[in-house]
Amino acid sequence: MTPRAVAAGAILSSQALLVAAFAAAGRPIGMAAAAACAACWLMVLARSAPGASACLGAALGLATLALLADAPAWLPSLGAGAGLAAWDLTAFCARGERAPDAPGERALLASRLRALALGILPGLALAGLLGHVRLDLPFAATAAVAAAAVLLLDRASRRWG
Repeated sequence: MTPRAVAAGAILSSQALLVAAFAAAGRPIGMAAAAACAACWLMVLARSAPGASACLGAALGLATLALLADAPAWLPSLGAGAGLAAWDLTAFCARGERAPDAPGERALLASRLRALALGILPGLALAGLLGHVRLDLPFAATAAVAAAAVLLLDRASRRWG
């Protein structure tokens, strides 16, 4: 499988999760917006155009709107994680990083996917766990805990990524 095909799969997966979130919330306009975002993102990928960051911003905005529309929280969260992977893979394809041979290209893609998994999956797991926990902490304490979590995830990704 080529990096471009994997990126297209990530784009379609992320936006399908957002379409499902808006469907669960009963918001057809949101479903259409997520489908339009997928179409734009696929065009960016096909043309190697510099619009992947705008597509990621739109996808994250749609995920936030899905949460505000009372969609099940796990759908937009997974959609945001898949969107982050799609953004990274789109940028990877736009840079044109290729190995001189097919096995080398597969190894390069496998390495990239491992790094993405190490970066995204712990965050999704943490979001899933903390989605059920309610703490009454002041904002400063919450910000300190969030900053510590980000630093720990960064350190772990640098060590094992």
